[in-house]
Amino acid sequence: MQTIQIDFPETKVREIISETIKAEFEKRFPKVDRNIPRIESAKAMGITVVTWDKRASEGLFKTLKIGGKVFIRESEQNRILNQSRYQ
Repeated sequence: MQTIQIDFPETKVREIISETIKAEFEKRFPKVDRNIPRIESAKAMGITVVTWDKRASEGLFKTLKIGGKVFIRESEQNRILNQSRYQ
């Protein structure tokens, strides 16, 4: 059996291990999508709450109703913000 020796700088080995652990962690524990209140979401979109409500009723984006309050998922808001309509 032959032995192969490869010289890597310690920083490169640490970087490879760190990236591997990070990727595995993200795969096992996906980021939780937070619920954003409509007022906060409207501010982020640069529109009024009335306009936000109108867009939601038009079906432009999906909303959640929890205990009488209306929210939008962070991923849904990011999708809207990435569209040219709100940039």
